Amino acid sequence: MNQVLYILIVMATMMMIYISTRVGITYPPNNDTNNDPEMLQNQQISSPGHLLEMAVVRNIDNEVESNKIIDWTDSIFQKDGGWDDAPIVIESHKLLFFTVPKNACSTFKKLFRRMMGYKNWLIFDAHDPETNGLKYLGQYQPDKRKEFMTSSDWTRAIFVRDPMERTLSAYMDKGLKTGPLDWKPSITGAHIKRHCCELWNKRNPLCELSPFTPYETNLTEYNFPFESFVVSFMRQCQDNHWNQQILRMKPKNWKRINFVGHFENIQNDTRRLLKKIGAYEEFGATGWGKSSSDTNNTLSIFEKNLAGHKTGSGNYMKKHYSPTAERLVLKYYRRDYSFDLFNFTRPEKLFERGGTTKIRSLNNKLKMPQSVERQERE
Repeated sequence: MNQVLYILIVMATMMMIYISTRVGITYPPNNDTNNDPEMLQNQQISSPGHLLEMAVVRNIDNEVESNKIIDWTDSIFQKDGGWDDAPIVIESHKLLFFTVPKNACSTFKKLFRRMMGYKNWLIFDAHDPETNGLKYLGQYQPDKRKEFMTSSDWTRAIFVRDPMERTLSAYMDKGLKTGPLDWKPSITGAHIKRHCCELWNKRNPLCELSPFTPYETNLTEYNFPFESFVVSFMRQCQDNHWNQQILRMKPKNWKRINFVGHFENIQNDTRRLLKKIGAYEEFGATGWGKSSSDTNNTLSIFEKNLAGHKTGSGNYMKKHYSPTAERLVLKYYRRDYSFDLFNFTRPEKLFERGGTTKIRSLNNKLKMPQSVERQERE
């Protein structure tokens, strides 16, 4: 649309120039300078048609330069894109924040509602972008989007999380817990059954087997262990809760990010972000409780226990990970681990390479349609 507009402007400009030359736009004569070649050149340059032409050329040059540094086809610019594809905009503090599922999104949205002046910011379920009242980049005009994405006055922030811990957290949340209250019947693993089996059913024959059918069967860590999730759903079922974090935006647009926080250091990094934009004392230093129902709201943001998000120590990880799951997760998220902007430290291996586990035999019992060995070769 922008290219068509510029073409029309250029055509209109050329028509004005043509008319001005045919009609003969003149300037008041000046006997002292009428024959001065330099003055004649200056008069030509300052003609209305020429000035408009120069302005159009500059606008086109700026648009071309903008396209070089920003990929405008990215879903982060779409008004009606996917859930939270577009970043949140806090104009008062010149903040553009890119949420990532399983990286404390809910708490950050409460924070931003507080910054926007909502009285019920702490108790309101701010998760849904359709109802949370927050502003998203896709809702703004193109000139504003460009300003937010390129201006050095703006902070463009994102929080990332170690992929091994984030994948396990996604499994524990979406694979072993019930879904929203309006999902009936209420069963554990509803997200996997609804999103992965109903949406991707033709791609995953496992959905036709127990415990994924009948639908009323609850998923547990015994009939649906973590390794089964890694082998048969992690790659096959695309979901923002466990997708590679590097896919959050197009490669070119990562260059515009100027603040990266880490979930593993979320309290300190959030404080650092809020102090950077001048919002910590007012919105982050106090007013937070251990939960939304806590009446003693004197804590700073993320000072509360992160047990609801944090998967825990190495022993907890080892309880759910197997050598196979570890290899596949490290392989699948290798782009996240190697991306310099994320600055991840590749974790020490939980297991020595090789060996089999009891979970492997569970996978065989479930008749996994795609072998682990095949995945490791791909």
